[in-house]
Amino acid sequence: MKKILSIFALILMFAAAESAYATLIPYTSQERPELGEMYKVTQEVKKGWNLIPAFNMNYDLSGYDRGSVPKSEYKARGPISFDSEIQKENIQALFYYSANQNKYLNFWPNVNEAWDGIGKDVYALGIDPNNEQDTKIHNYLLTSGMWLYSNKDGILKYEMFAGQMKELMNKRKLLKGWNFVVVTPDMGTKTFEEIVGTCKIEKSYYYDSVDTKQWISFPVDRIKDATGIVWVVKVSNNCQLGTSGSVPVAPLPQLPN
Repeated sequence: MKKILSIFALILMFAAAESAYATLIPYTSQERPELGEMYKVTQEVKKGWNLIPAFNMNYDLSGYDRGSVPKSEYKARGPISFDSEIQKENIQALFYYSANQNKYLNFWPNVNEAWDGIGKDVYALGIDPNNEQDTKIHNYLLTSGMWLYSNKDGILKYEMFAGQMKELMNKRKLLKGWNFVVVTPDMGTKTFEEIVGTCKIEKSYYYDSVDTKQWISFPVDRIKDATGIVWVVKVSNNCQLGTSGSVPVAPLPQLPN
């Protein structure tokens, strides 16, 4: 009986957590098709701290499908959509976790410290941030999670690049220790082995920002079904997600005696 109740409690816990997943819808800008595929993100947030897929508040999306809206107004909103219930003025703080420095860095309104931290993380992963700096650092940021503090409940809608993220997610490098990783829709088409790659996972969590405000232990084999989650994962050494890394295989069977 206790086992049945434990299973039932686990099901309820995951059902509650799923209500807080972000929805990532791929689309291509009609005005800027050269940018490739992007995501329109819809995320329910509650007053207080929320763990969400990262976005750059200062990023200028003024050329993307703005219609008759003045460029200056669109630029002031950054990547946040006009029909979003949560706007820039509702965001009190954004924090990025630096895996290399093992600490949180303020990403809003003081962004310089966080950008320096992201650069150090990228460099520690063996990627030269000075080589195509905007692309390398921006892609790494957008495949990471971020803490957002909102002064009210509501639906947050924003836009983020997808095409370059997909390429990066298939070879996403992690640093030893804790990493905040966005689970994107294309990961749902991969096998468990293709997602985990060379990583030895010690702990796997998700923070339910909407219902329980608690950390939830998350089975790694459910990650492919968790699009929109910020996967908080602890790995035992520097490693690489995805199939582009060399994944160890089992030894060949021995010959019979």
